[in-house]
Amino acid sequence: MAHQGNHDDDRFGRGQSSGSFGQRGDYDSRTGYGGGPGSLTGGQQSQSGSSQGGQQGGYSMGGTYGGTGGSYGGTHSGSQGHMSQGMGGIGSTGGYGSGSGLGSGFAGSQGVEYALVRHWQDSGMIPRVDPPGAASRADRIMAVSGSVSPTTARQLDWAGRNGFALLPFDARAVTGSDADQTAEETRLIQAAVAAAATGQSPLVHSAAGEGQQVEAFRAALARSGMEASAANRRIGESLGRILDATLRATGMRRAVISGGDTSGHGMRQLRLSALVARAPTTPGAALCQAFGSGPHDGLEIALKGGQMGSEDYFGWIRDGGGERKAA
Repeated sequence: MAHQGNHDDDRFGRGQSSGSFGQRGDYDSRTGYGGGPGSLTGGQQSQSGSSQGGQQGGYSMGGTYGGTGGSYGGTHSGSQGHMSQGMGGIGSTGGYGSGSGLGSGFAGSQGVEYALVRHWQDSGMIPRVDPPGAASRADRIMAVSGSVSPTTARQLDWAGRNGFALLPFDARAVTGSDADQTAEETRLIQAAVAAAATGQSPLVHSAAGEGQQVEAFRAALARSGMEASAANRRIGESLGRILDATLRATGMRRAVISGGDTSGHGMRQLRLSALVARAPTTPGAALCQAFGSGPHDGLEIALKGGQMGSEDYFGWIRDGGGERKAA
């Protein structure tokens, strides 16, 4: 299922992205988390919080850590109102309907779904289940970021002080020739592999908030005459190829992609087509296990929008995620 929408604060332009990669929503028919298939189409949540247009159960897994329905990460704006695949869509098994399958649907943020699932649990319509636990800690992970969000900038700053090697990607390269772009990718693959060899977690980023890195790119873009949407796509594809090559060279099996459009482009470069929730973190940005046709089948990966996540999000993923108690 494909969609097109304004994803994320991703990178530097305001271009649109389209993409489609399937999601395994059967996570729960085996474990009791919830049921029903979903599909992840085109990345993560947006800067404005209203992206993901047309998403059908995106990031869903079919349950909010549990229950027989509801979406883990949400059918964000533009969804088709199937708040619970496990219940056959609101009303199709009598929930908010009369069993006719013609009950009302909702389109909105994942907050609507969380509220509905909590109400259904409180009223006894669906059972409560224990949330999933954390994955094991990884000694190193590989991360790429294509977001200019101030939230991501704070996360990068934290990561640089806590065992991550921050490696700036010179986005001006994508406005030049293919050879320029390939040379910049090669430089960063070599730097990432070298950092991993010292025990650090490489984190390649095309921006660290608004600043000189972004201003230099925008000036190069203006000189080139290239459309911002084309440049943004090339940045995302470069980051995906850097991630792909570094993972293969180092054998690391856990990764993060930060930025909605970047997530879409990166997943395609990795040839991954399905996700199953592995451990919770920030709602909508869980650590997942990915499946696909290439060498990264089974990779643990987290996809997050630029505005999502705690300051220590990259470290949280390195530690294996897992639910945190409210302070």
